[in-house]
Amino acid sequence: LASFIQILKIHPNNKITMETILPQLKTDPVSFVGLIYVVAVTAIAILPRMPDDEPCSIGGKLSRGFRNLLMVIASIDIMRKIFVTHTPEVLDKAMVVTESSLISLLSLLMAFLVRVWMSERINFQGARQCGKGLMPWVYLIMTLSLSGNILASMFEDQRTINHYFWIIKKIAEALSFIPVDQTLQMLSKAMPAAPRSKRGSVLVQMVYVGEYYALLAHITDICCRLYIVFNIADGTKTAIHTEWTLSMNNHFAIFTRILCHSVFLNLLDETHHLNDYLPIIDKKSSDKEAGDSKHHGQDGKESAALVTTASS
Repeated sequence: LASFIQILKIHPNNKITMETILPQLKTDPVSFVGLIYVVAVTAIAILPRMPDDEPCSIGGKLSRGFRNLLMVIASIDIMRKIFVTHTPEVLDKAMVVTESSLISLLSLLMAFLVRVWMSERINFQGARQCGKGLMPWVYLIMTLSLSGNILASMFEDQRTINHYFWIIKKIAEALSFIPVDQTLQMLSKAMPAAPRSKRGSVLVQMVYVGEYYALLAHITDICCRLYIVFNIADGTKTAIHTEWTLSMNNHFAIFTRILCHSVFLNLLDETHHLNDYLPIIDKKSSDKEAGDSKHHGQDGKESAALVTTASS
């Protein structure tokens, strides 16, 4: 809102063109593609509805908190990129810090929601306190993420120092892989025994693909930035191009991971609806089967009588 008001002040005739609002269409088309990808991932996560969801609501039962937080993250990302040239510097830095920290929190929220789902269906150790085991990770990851983001934005002009704080932020994002992995391992162990049951279901494997992609992107970013700093290559054209490439790769990796999480949670959410709906179907089907068996029983007696008459 503040960015939009500032645009109106810059343009008193209120002639706001696409070039004014989306300058990266001309200067940075790849960033604009990243914006479209964020919108697409958010739509895939939020638009699917359960049969009993309200049309104008955010939707979901188990996944409602995940959807709400993702909507906030996507809104911040979209606003920051649309009004990139007209946002005050302080506001832009605050939006970057908020978005990055909430993304780290989103992966922890996914792990918590999966544990909540398991606690309602599977009798495992610590089921009633499913979030207690995640709290140390929440404190550690959010502390590193907030401190790294805030300090990196404060020392943005001092590039060498900025790299060190950026690495702290990336370490926090990489660490978020561990609680998600632990949660998926718990879920895989609860699967029925099979020759290769440790690999988990197909959906669990899909989440793992997204997790490893994001983890590899974060580790690559950390290693490349350390190489740039220690080889005093910072500020060169090659170093700047490398940073930009890593940043875009991280962006796509993070939202691909979010896409996998959202698909997984939406499927678990559907089981909530099916568990409420299936007893009604089972009752109707059992009544129908009882009626059919009774009908077949009568037909069977009539057929037996006809066969006896014919044979006699």
